[in-house]
Amino acid sequence: MSKLLKEKEIKVMDLDDNEITFFISRFPIMDGMQIVKNLMPSAKDLWGADNGVALQEVLHILRFVDVVKDGERIRLETESIIQNSLPPDAELVIKVAFLAYEYNTNFFKTENLYRTLNKIRGFLGLSNTKISTLLSDLLSQTIKLVGKDSKK
Repeated sequence: MSKLLKEKEIKVMDLDDNEITFFISRFPIMDGMQIVKNLMPSAKDLWGADNGVALQEVLHILRFVDVVKDGERIRLETESIIQNSLPPDAELVIKVAFLAYEYNTNFFKTENLYRTLNKIRGFLGLSNTKISTLLSDLLSQTIKLVGKDSKK
């Protein structure tokens, strides 16, 4: 297993209020370009991104994430590992993918946040209420991360 690049520890709450520790990393250049190309609204216009790629890109992002389970770090490299290493909480997976994506881009600004979430909402069939909750949770997690970083 390759080493994570510029890894960063994050803690995310699941639906049952359990705190789960993850290590996110910077994407290698070519992987990062592929992910950004397929997920960014502005990249869609430039490169013709397909709406059907969101789930595959979340899986692609998770290849650069470790979860801590029973004191061991596990790389989320495959769907099987994801299914067996995380609680049955799709929202948790989306939060972690967004935080990893945000760590790797400056594109995830407020003006693009709604469009990106709306694209994923449509793909995953989430309601506007669920998206609002997810957005609120993401912003809360981001504020916690920024506060944690500023204490260093």
